[in-house]
Amino acid sequence: MSGSEKIDGRFAYLLEVNEKNEYDVCCALADILSYGRGRVYDELVGDMQDVAQAMSMLYVENKRYEEIAWTLYGVSSGRKLDSLRKSVSRGKEYLKKRMTCLIIEYKRRGYVPFVVGEEAVK
Repeated sequence: MSGSEKIDGRFAYLLEVNEKNEYDVCCALADILSYGRGRVYDELVGDMQDVAQAMSMLYVENKRYEEIAWTLYGVSSGRKLDSLRKSVSRGKEYLKKRMTCLIIEYKRRGYVPFVVGEEAVK
């Protein structure tokens, strides 16, 4: 296959994930956040792009909150830093629940959306 016809089953493993195992769900969440694009990512993150970016920096890139605040807001202390910590904490819980729901939904459907064409090569 060539060009936009190429299909990547990148997240097909989600059909095998035990949605009752918090560790497995968190690993799947980290994997999708680190991938950072595509239909599965969009379904997971929705309108929480900023929180997802901060979580990716924190958990995937191992950056400190101060570094993340500096990158996102141009400051590394104060209210923005406190707000960032709260947002990530709340966002993490929400995205874990959302990841669990998506795994259940994908199992119910019997498939996970594929990464197609240009998405797969970015």
